[in-house]
Amino acid sequence: MNPTKKIAIIGAGQAGLQLAMSLHDKPGYEVTLYSARTRDEIATGPLMATAILFDNKRRIERESGLDLWSEKGKPVPGIEIEVRSEAGDLATAFDAPFADGAGMALDFRLKFPALMDEFERRGGNLVIEKTGTDDLERHAAENDLVVVAAGKGPLSKLFERDPDRSPPYTAPMRHITALIVNRDIELSNMAISIVPGSAEIVLLPILAADGSKATSILIFSQTGSSFHQRYDEVNDGEDALAFALDCVRQYCPDYAASLEGAELSDERAYLHGAFTPVVRKPVGRLPSGAIVMGASDCLTLVDPICGNGLNNAVVMTDILSRRIESNTDGCFDSNWINSVFDEFWDYGQNVYVFMRALLEQPSYFGAALEPASRSTNLASDIINGYTDPVAFASWMKDEKTANAHVHSRLAEVGGRQVAPEISRPSKFSDKVTAIKTKCAAAAILLVIIALVLASALCSQVTGELLRIDDRMCYHHVFDCGGKGIGAIA
Repeated sequence: MNPTKKIAIIGAGQAGLQLAMSLHDKPGYEVTLYSARTRDEIATGPLMATAILFDNKRRIERESGLDLWSEKGKPVPGIEIEVRSEAGDLATAFDAPFADGAGMALDFRLKFPALMDEFERRGGNLVIEKTGTDDLERHAAENDLVVVAAGKGPLSKLFERDPDRSPPYTAPMRHITALIVNRDIELSNMAISIVPGSAEIVLLPILAADGSKATSILIFSQTGSSFHQRYDEVNDGEDALAFALDCVRQYCPDYAASLEGAELSDERAYLHGAFTPVVRKPVGRLPSGAIVMGASDCLTLVDPICGNGLNNAVVMTDILSRRIESNTDGCFDSNWINSVFDEFWDYGQNVYVFMRALLEQPSYFGAALEPASRSTNLASDIINGYTDPVAFASWMKDEKTANAHVHSRLAEVGGRQVAPEISRPSKFSDKVTAIKTKCAAAAILLVIIALVLASALCSQVTGELLRIDDRMCYHHVFDCGGKGIGAIA
């Protein structure tokens, strides 16, 4: 019989809790989970994220007994999208369901304390500790494997940026204001309203920190826009709420009456900040030469636009758990750690393809949007990039492959769509058709930014987001610069 393997896990967020509970339930492991905060400090602390978990990832949670809310939460079966002018005029709209089933969104201040309680109820060893480098040295000496799953906190600096896998960004691509209000409105899907060149507004059904059904509002402000001016003026929850409700009145009018007079679900139910996407190497070296393994947001920090931060954590942790179980010789060296991350990267690299398509908007990506408004299968292909980035990357990997895929989808409905070259209108409101042609890429972004909520700030467990004052111009997402959006020839 193999000796007991001692595993130390730093961070009681999605990855840490999932890994701890998965291993604790199996024989042959002595697991210790370290959290910088108590369950009550998390439950009453600031909002960490308003993230949706897709059903194909929820299944992994169910298998580990982590899904405690299926009967209480509000299923989110798909996305509905609108594109509007700065004046609020509707340009186009469409919707599509998630192919794998309904997702569900939870306030992390509800989810993580409950899972911490469940871990202890099962007999797990939970230790409250603000882990630093000296503590990691001790844990590395006492355990067979130390996994650092401490989100975007200071311990992530132990892991070197991977220049070959990281996207080429040096600053945040969006500045985000997110909050939860005390209204359970008639909102079956995630609703996204895109204002080209300015912002995206997302409404999401969610369970609040107290377990009540509520609504999350997210505003993604682009640099230099009027929205960004309002973003800069947000100093507290009252400012965030006023900003959000103003956006809903003008850009989500179907839901404005239902949200009129809404209040924050609690005084700390808002966040305000930004971060830069990155991929880090999985092996961290301590001053003594001992090694630790990174996981989740410590390694793969995706832009909220792709809504996959939380979902990435679930996938990576599932792979890590299975690889630990299959490691019969108990050797957790750097080669083993790198091989585990490489296995995840076979999946994770597709998330970055999806993210970069949404952020960079290549012409062939924009050219897929107008056809998607008439092809339900193509619309589904785009929207389900959130839930199945591998499938998305298979057809959006280059211009030739993308155009061929769009052709095949259009052939199913008996037609082809050519996006004409047009001159950019002086004002968006002058021509509604400008969004369907010149700014088709904007519409698609609207689809994508929706799920931003998901990873938006997904595994921020150790503290509030740091506000960043260095801003990157991001108008090119909607501004085709006279090149047109691309045509399907």
